[in-house]
Amino acid sequence: GPKIEKYRNLKKNNQMLTISFGGGEVHKGEILNLIRKLHNSLKIYNLKINLILGPGVKNSTIKILKKENFNIKIYQDLKNIYSLLNKSKFLITGGGGTVYEGAYFKCKIFCFARNSHQKENIKKFEKNKLCIEIKKLDKNYLFNFFRNNLSFKNKSRNKKFSSNIIKNNGLYLVKRILLKQLNDN
Repeated sequence: GPKIEKYRNLKKNNQMLTISFGGGEVHKGEILNLIRKLHNSLKIYNLKINLILGPGVKNSTIKILKKENFNIKIYQDLKNIYSLLNKSKFLITGGGGTVYEGAYFKCKIFCFARNSHQKENIKKFEKNKLCIEIKKLDKNYLFNFFRNNLSFKNKSRNKKFSSNIIKNNGLYLVKRILLKQLNDN
């Protein structure tokens, strides 16, 4: 696969947000519902939004997303998300491996659990200051959540984590370190 290190030095776009919920849909219509609700709360911030869809997202969902014209750049079955994450100031994702990659690229990460094991992961990620959990998709909650958490200052919650642990290590070593740290807590 691509070497993650070569993407790390690209310039961040403070108005860029990437959304990635993994390879597919846990429930029918789930991705469409998530994007509709998230976009409704994010559209006032004039962000450049990237949406990464995995191979398990149905073509009918993708067609609807394009038809509804959310002003979102859609990437399907992207093999290399590193350049997008490196440019992105913010990341919205589930509670899986993309959190590690977002931490590596110093994104401010917001996690939404799509299933029970992700909820447990997110608790550990939050405890280690890797992400902030989006607890529900209610319109008022999301409005307040993003108003309170979208900071356009050039700070990263996980800067200390990123520089101390990830600095010159490979992604697999980082994953082992993170899993050990998360399991120890």
